[in-house]
Amino acid sequence: MIAVGASLALARVHPFGDAGLYAARDAETPIMNDPQVPSEVRTIPVEKCADCHSTQTRAPIYGRFAPVSWLMERDITHGREEMNLTFWDRYSADQQQTFAAKIAHEAKAQKMPLLQYRMIHWNTRVTDAELRTLANWAHVVSGPEAGQSAMHAGEGDPVRGMELFEKRCTGCHSLTQNHQGPRLQGVFGHTSGSVADYEYSPTLKK
Repeated sequence: MIAVGASLALARVHPFGDAGLYAARDAETPIMNDPQVPSEVRTIPVEKCADCHSTQTRAPIYGRFAPVSWLMERDITHGREEMNLTFWDRYSADQQQTFAAKIAHEAKAQKMPLLQYRMIHWNTRVTDAELRTLANWAHVVSGPEAGQSAMHAGEGDPVRGMELFEKRCTGCHSLTQNHQGPRLQGVFGHTSGSVADYEYSPTLKK
């Protein structure tokens, strides 16, 4: 009983930030309530990302006990800093494009949801069908239609191009080394699927 009482008391200490897990809340706006986000896409981050990446965390009872509460708040506060789905409509179109690509990439690489979260919440594993849905969404959001205004803005901007490359491409590609995707130096005018030391899938080889 002493240990339980101490754990409850220590949970009121927030060494990694106060995530407000059990604070009273008014009625909250639905996450990613944006007509440009299809309902089948919205369902995935709401069910599998929102506990760490929104202010609408579904706090479990074990989160009232330290040090578990500290670890939870560490992941949640960091997740909200990286991307907060509650404020999706406040992000610029460019930020939304970047986040869409990151969501699809991190889920495919099984970096998100976090392993320790999936171990406890087994139903948060992203299925193959959901991965395809996220990938298609990211492709549409970042596709040619999304960048028409930039195409007609005038001359190219190499600084802007570097920023976009670092935000949207470096998760899979490097200029000089092969990663999840092949290196990109000299790719312009290069025959598809012909980087000698990269293992392409059979589909790409064709």
